[in-house]
Amino acid sequence: MKLGEKAWFVQSEKYYYEHHREYYENIRALGLEYEELDYGNARAFVGMLRDAVMERR
Repeated sequence: MKLGEKAWFVQSEKYYYEHHREYYENIRALGLEYEELDYGNARAFVGMLRDAVMERR
């Protein structure tokens, strides 16, 4: 699916707010310090953006 200009209207921040527990669990899985972030654990966090897009449909 290609969003193009519609991508600006995805309300990801609203989705994160409504799912704040999951949001913070996923952030903590990445790591607490920038220098020590483990991007191998980013799948769940990035999946939240996908979910925000799919919720909009």
